[in-house]
Order: sequence, then structure tokens, then C-alpha cells
Amino acid sequence: RMRGMVAAAVGVARVAAWEYDIAADHVIWLNDEYFRLIGEDPVFGRSLHRRYRTGIVEEDWPAVDGALSRCIEGDAEVLECEYRIRLADGDSRWLLDLGRVIDRDAAGRARRLSGVTIDIDSRKRAELALRDSERRFETVLWGSDIAFWVIDAHGEVLEVSPRFEALTGIDPAKVDAVELKQGFLERVHPED
Repeated sequence: RMRGMVAAAVGVARVAAWEYDIAADHVIWLNDEYFRLIGEDPVFGRSLHRRYRTGIVEEDWPAVDGALSRCIEGDAEVLECEYRIRLADGDSRWLLDLGRVIDRDAAGRARRLSGVTIDIDSRKRAELALRDSERRFETVLWGSDIAFWVIDAHGEVLEVSPRFEALTGIDPAKVDAVELKQGFLERVHPED
């Protein structure tokens, strides 16, 4: 009864619930949400996705395997891993698995995990796009012939471009943020 209630609750939240029998390498899906996430029919999908590794993008498997191994060996009670799953159409979707060890043998090795799988595809793609955009911006900025400096909210100089000293004659290593700003402003033409 409790398992059914939990499965219904996580289904409403659009979260896939599962138990994983480690020795048998068998995933027991407690609801159909996982199959909605990956675009497969639940009846077909339950037989195809019985093993934990099924469908995980090869490049992501080492991180997933490491997180799983830490739980199995007793170094962690909680499984948390982000990975991509290969979809039937060849695309992939980012998922997050959160699980907890629910049974250990006498030697302390995990026998069973219980957890959820959450769709994080939109968040992860936005995060990766932002990281890529920042990388491109830094490449353009540092590769340009622009003089700039970055000062934090406390007035500490964080970064100064190589071109800054060449254009201003100010050695940023020898001045604080106030002197840096003042020295720069003294060199700006009055009409600018």
C-alpha cells in the first residue's frame, strides 16, 4: 500500500521512481514516468530498461559508475549523478538520479537502492550554453586589443587585461582599485 502511495505521489510530480537490485542488476520501475521521459512505451521499456546502465551515454557512464560504486562499497549512502540517456530517436536527454541505499549485506556492501530519476534536460542545456557563452566571451575579450579591468564590490582588483598597462602606463600590480580608477581617469581626454 505504501509503495503504491509513494509511486502515485512521485508520478504526479513527474518524477520516475525505482528500486535497483544490485546483485541481479535489475531495475524495478515503480511508475511509468521514466518511460515518458525517454519517449518509450512503458510495456516495451520495462523489459528493455531492466539493467541500470541501459541507454546511458557511454561518455557519461564512468561518472555514473563511480557514484554507484561509492554506494555499493559503503563510501556513500546517497547516490547522486547526472547523465545523458540515449533516446529512441538518437537524441539524448539529461537526467538526475537521486537514490539511497536501503539494504546492505553483512560485509556492508549495498544490495538495494531506492530512488528517483528527474528530468533536468532544460536546466542542464541552459547551464552548458551559459558555460559555452562565457568561454566564447572570455576568448574574445582576452584575445582582443582592449584595455579593461575587473573590480569586485569590495574594490579589489580581480583582473586586468595585458593591454591596460600598455595603454595607460599604470602597473596594476602596484596600485589598488582606487588608484587604478583614478590613474585611468587622469589619462582620459577631458572631452571624452
